[in-house]
Amino acid sequence: MTTIPEDMKLTTMIQNWLDEAGWKDDIEIDPEARTARVITHYEIDGHTYHLFIEADEGRQQLTVYMYGCIGIPAARYAEACKLVNRINCKIGTGRIAAISDGNFQYKALVDIDGKSTATTAIDNMFDGGRRAFKDWSNGMGQLIFCGKSADQILEELDKAHQQPGTGADVLICPGSLVPS
Repeated sequence: MTTIPEDMKLTTMIQNWLDEAGWKDDIEIDPEARTARVITHYEIDGHTYHLFIEADEGRQQLTVYMYGCIGIPAARYAEACKLVNRINCKIGTGRIAAISDGNFQYKALVDIDGKSTATTAIDNMFDGGRRAFKDWSNGMGQLIFCGKSADQILEELDKAHQQPGTGADVLICPGSLVPS
């Protein structure tokens, strides 16, 4: 277990969250910069996502990043941006971005500013990313692997949600191996 300087309350909060979750990942600490981060992986529906949790003690900010498991080809980048713009209108916590290195990124930031150091803040940010990727990874896959447009994906999702007993998990890309 990492030794955390006593004055790094947000870093202690991250360690407490890791302990509560039963994760054994080490926290990288830079005591001079008063920053810390943990880098790990998380599985959603059988797919591995990269998870970063960062603390900036000076700014009193915690940030959660999750990176998707589907790379974005350069030719599909503009359409991916269009899709994530629409996704961001629908998710409640954080935001999704199509980043220039060719990946989907979830980011949520909370400014603690001396307030509570309860692990609930990390829970909420982490759960927002998990839900966003769980709900939207199929659409992201259809955009990348099937060549569907953001408009086609969103139209199909809207239709699926209007029918009882259906949801985002029913969208399939015929003839491909896109995970649902």
